[in-house]
Amino acid sequence: MRSREDSGSTDQQSGDVAAGQKTVTEYFEEQAESYSTLFDSNRHSGTAVLFKLRCRLVVELLSGEEPHALLDIATGSGEITYATAASFEFDDLLLNDISPKMLRLAQRAFNDRLPVGNITWTNEDGFELLTKAGADRFDVILGLGLIAHTGRLPELLARVFTCLRRGGVLVLQSSLTDHPGAWVTALYARSPFRRVPYKVTTFSKNEILAAAATAGFELAEMRRYGLCLPFGDRILGQINHRLEEAYAETLSERGGEALFKLRKPV
Repeated sequence: MRSREDSGSTDQQSGDVAAGQKTVTEYFEEQAESYSTLFDSNRHSGTAVLFKLRCRLVVELLSGEEPHALLDIATGSGEITYATAASFEFDDLLLNDISPKMLRLAQRAFNDRLPVGNITWTNEDGFELLTKAGADRFDVILGLGLIAHTGRLPELLARVFTCLRRGGVLVLQSSLTDHPGAWVTALYARSPFRRVPYKVTTFSKNEILAAAATAGFELAEMRRYGLCLPFGDRILGQINHRLEEAYAETLSERGGEALFKLRKPV
């Protein structure tokens, strides 16, 4: 039997999680209006360079896989999800986002193009979705732009591991605290002057790899990229765009952003 203290602690944790989910939803509802422009070829900013590069690298990381079922936990405005779906012959796609506005943008991105398999759309918290999605169901799971806004990395990896089939892969994206620019930006995001209305969580490369190993994953591949100058777009404007265009992809060992391809052993 749980003590009253245990029950109170659990209730408090549940309340904190629910409040966090609400805040993340509200933040991305506000971001939805401008988010998809980050993938526009006419958008000249360092951030846009990184978003478009992330899209291409995700597809490259999955090269050689023969997946049939895809889950995108945080679909966003859908550009990366669609690029992934269009590059492989998926039979089933489960596409989710916590923000209703983001999900509508993603649906529009898919509706404007040719169909790519049977699609199920859901508007849920990613952790709750993973809990009920079913074991050994997916070949590919995308977790892009996710852990910064949710934290809870060990819990996320454990739930994803259960949902993946043997040999399946998770593509996880994160800014890395072992990069000075990403560290400064994350520090600002936690400050009283932050634009993000909640604590943004960042991880080092070693923290992510250790958590992945604990969950049972093997590292298949990792790509680091991005000059990631703190507030580069605000301070340097189009100069930051040119710098990221010139150097973002060459920083394979020191980039501020990283994509991890994590495989569930066969």
